[in-house]
Amino acid sequence: MLITDGTRVRHKITGDTGKVVKVINHEMVAVLTDDGAMEIPMYLDDLEKIENASTVKGKVVKGKTIPTPQTRIAPTTKPQYTILKSLGIQVGFETTASETSYYVHVFNDTQFDIVFECSLKKGDKTFLEHSGKLPSMSMENIGEMRRDALSDQPLLFLECREISTEGLSEVFTETIKIKPQQFFKKIRTAPFLDKEIYLYRMITSFQDKMSELKSEENLKDYTQRKIEEQEDAKQDVNYVQFDTHNLSEVIEFSNELDLHIEELDSNHRKLNNQQKLQIQLAAFDDYLEQAIRIGVDRVFIIHGVGKGRLKNDISQRLHDHPYVLKFVNEYHPSYGWGATEVFL
Repeated sequence: MLITDGTRVRHKITGDTGKVVKVINHEMVAVLTDDGAMEIPMYLDDLEKIENASTVKGKVVKGKTIPTPQTRIAPTTKPQYTILKSLGIQVGFETTASETSYYVHVFNDTQFDIVFECSLKKGDKTFLEHSGKLPSMSMENIGEMRRDALSDQPLLFLECREISTEGLSEVFTETIKIKPQQFFKKIRTAPFLDKEIYLYRMITSFQDKMSELKSEENLKDYTQRKIEEQEDAKQDVNYVQFDTHNLSEVIEFSNELDLHIEELDSNHRKLNNQQKLQIQLAAFDDYLEQAIRIGVDRVFIIHGVGKGRLKNDISQRLHDHPYVLKFVNEYHPSYGWGATEVFL
């Protein structure tokens, strides 16, 4: 929830109303109440915003309350938002007045300026392409996407670098396939716009990305840590419910699949390249089906580098799979570029 000085709020349990006068930390704010004019610290989770209205006061005439006219808080020319928890670099889709297209925005609610390139593509067809610099705590409209483009399930591609006193950071990329059935579930309040639009979280933290590259932890520990860190963003993932009677299957399930042929077939030396590829893809298909069935939200597919045939075939399968939210092939200290992270 975005907070500004003077934001009108109501306590969900007690019903008390007032306005925010101070941000204490990422969980609490100080509220000056209307009843008794007391300044009280309150948890954000216990508050809801009162949109565009102040407290209604009135007088009682023959047992009826006649309200006096409401006073509305006039918006400032340039609202100064306090972002209590940064969501990083985001791409949002705001419905236009005609409802036939969407304004496409890029949001940067981090403390760093960035340079970025964003595009929407499907094969050789490009719906939108834009690059530039985006200052800290700002947003930019980069164009429009027609509503009917959703039926093509375009790929949303974002590449960006953080600008610091040391220069430009490593290049970070995210690719998401936009699917209509998931697109309309992504609605949430956008920073700076302070309105609900269809919003994708792309890169949540440059610091986390850098620490991942420098980490010496193994892939299993890394995967488990990433799952725990993303617990607060579960609404971004298409979860599949699993049968609690099969809990042992969930516990025993590994979040990584090694597709090196020597891990899959003891007689691999007698196989030709096509036979090896068929075995690897069959193992991949079975593994992904199991992950989806038991409700796993994130896995690693270890395919190695080689000539890239296995990686390319897996990427195509992931691109066409209806339950794959997105997939990323980034450098990892244990596996280099030889593993793909898959979000389900």
